[in-house]
Amino acid sequence: MAPTLTWVMVRDNVTGLIWEEKHNKDNVKNYADPNDADNTYTWYDSNPATNRGGAGTPGDGTDTEDFINDLNAQNFGGFSDWRLPTIKELSYIVNSGTSNPSINTFYFPNTQSSNYWSSTTDTFTGWWAWGVHFESGGVNYYDKSHTYYVRAVRGGSLGHFVDNNDGTVTDTDTGLMWQKGTAPGTYVWQQALSYCQKLTLAGHNDWRLPNRNELQSLVDYSRFDPSINT
Repeated sequence: MAPTLTWVMVRDNVTGLIWEEKHNKDNVKNYADPNDADNTYTWYDSNPATNRGGAGTPGDGTDTEDFINDLNAQNFGGFSDWRLPTIKELSYIVNSGTSNPSINTFYFPNTQSSNYWSSTTDTFTGWWAWGVHFESGGVNYYDKSHTYYVRAVRGGSLGHFVDNNDGTVTDTDTGLMWQKGTAPGTYVWQQALSYCQKLTLAGHNDWRLPNRNELQSLVDYSRFDPSINT
């Protein structure tokens, strides 16, 4: 029998982000081990520059700030710059082609089919934060006093766009090129597929309807109505 592959980190070659791996998924919490897959945490960020006026719910080794501090104090994987991912980053690792959990379990074993915290606070109020539910991949915001799972990340933040001045915008993080303007009118799904496939823009004719993760990458959670960089 071939040995089981194990690792402590996994790198996303599209974004360059490096993700923490979890282990010991046995329904027993062990807060002495921040990589334990069963640990859950309340959302807490003591920095007023990033918590949007709502620090959240502190714990005794059981809040998200404690989790990150523990990882960095241990120099996990040889690094001390781990952080809680933004909601956009956390959404990138959703696999919408599967569920329960909605993630590639070869690269992310021991993932719980449940909510995982992001570092992103809801724009409307400082007492809610965004998370991803990895049973179905849904994104929602929750009261910071709730206890949910966590996964750390390291690497530069995402969200860098270049206007190509030809009706398109390029996301330099993913390499994707986007139509800058919105298509006229509204469409049922089949019509939307056809519109994109027939589009010729900026000298390109290989346009397509984006998948879930690609479309999610355009969302700007610091804005609303609309929640995108206009």
